[in-house]
Amino acid sequence: MHPYLITGVSSGLGRHLHGALGGVGLTRQNRAQVLADMQRTGVPVIVHCAFSAMREVPPDAVYRYLDDNLLLTAQILRVPHDVFVYVSSVDVYPRDERLHTEDERVTIGTRELYADMKLMNEAMVRERAAAHLILRPASLVGEHSRRNTLMRLLDEQRPTLSLSPDSEYNVVLHEEVARFVAHAVGRGLTGTFNLASSSTMRLDEAAEALGREPVYGRHRYRVGAVSNRKLVATDSAYDVGSLEKFAAYARRTRTGRDKGRARA
Repeated sequence: MHPYLITGVSSGLGRHLHGALGGVGLTRQNRAQVLADMQRTGVPVIVHCAFSAMREVPPDAVYRYLDDNLLLTAQILRVPHDVFVYVSSVDVYPRDERLHTEDERVTIGTRELYADMKLMNEAMVRERAAAHLILRPASLVGEHSRRNTLMRLLDEQRPTLSLSPDSEYNVVLHEEVARFVAHAVGRGLTGTFNLASSSTMRLDEAAEALGREPVYGRHRYRVGAVSNRKLVATDSAYDVGSLEKFAAYARRTRTGRDKGRARA
């Protein structure tokens, strides 16, 4: 029996976790066959990353959106399992001045559709999973990340950005998520965890650290204050600030690219 069933492995975090942890990967294309097979055999750990992140849903896409989110989660929960890991987001918290922790009550209907859908899936997992681990990561950075502002800052010397220089990010690396999943499953940890750095970084700070010269926009993004104390209590290695982590990742990946070009 494979130890993991991981969803959303075509891109992003799911692709990284599948490469790092192994197991069976579920995509939109093989969904029916994989779920039928897993329904018969079961699997020790399910890591559910797949999610449709549409911010606005036109009328003719409503069912597809629900099928990619709530209905898919309900299907996967019917697979026999020991632990169900659901990848949510820190976007479920209000963006205000308060420090947000995992034990606060977050109400549905006060934010955008993306956040509310994540909360609905969380509720389903808590109700139906044999044992659950809900992860709320901040801004994800990794080799398979979509081409967002942070990834463009990593790859381009003079990117034209839509965000203002005082935009604030909290960074978590794909590899950190993989390490925590393996660690938590091995130790039998359950419950909800914010996967976040110990401090945020401004976009202009990140650009300066990387030696970039971006053209900034006017829109200000602010992640808000998210506590990672519960995460750090499991391993002090997570007690790192966003800027330090992002700059170290940039140096490491740049060195890897340079070595690749040298071999070529």
